[in-house]
Amino acid sequence: MGGLKTKQDIPDSDHVLRYCKPSNIVDGEPSPGAFAIRPGEQSLSVNWLEFFGKETPTVRQIEKVQKAMGAKLALKRSGRFARINAGSARKKVAGLEIKHLPTPKNRSHAGIFYPGGDNEETALELANMVKPEDIFPVTHQK
Repeated sequence: MGGLKTKQDIPDSDHVLRYCKPSNIVDGEPSPGAFAIRPGEQSLSVNWLEFFGKETPTVRQIEKVQKAMGAKLALKRSGRFARINAGSARKKVAGLEIKHLPTPKNRSHAGIFYPGGDNEETALELANMVKPEDIFPVTHQK
């Protein structure tokens, strides 16, 4: 399982997964609202996909992410997961940080920290990075 220590950067070659609720899915794709940091939060909550192994097929990794997320978040069948490559995101948005922030119940948890509090522009940039092959359905709900 993942070898990074808390608050270390997610490697450029790895990916994070963001759950996008149904109201943030437009024509099958996540809208910028899916990547907006909520008031009072310091980072966008995501999960480090390769925490569960680089050789694991993506569908299995997503199932493990869903299990790690547990009952904290009610996943809706019409919601989607969006995958973002950490290195590509850092190249696209100067000053963007993606850190491993494990919790006792979710060891794959990570956060995307936006530069200078530029929430709207950064959310738009991240949404535009997500290609159709980076969008995955919810496979089960609690």
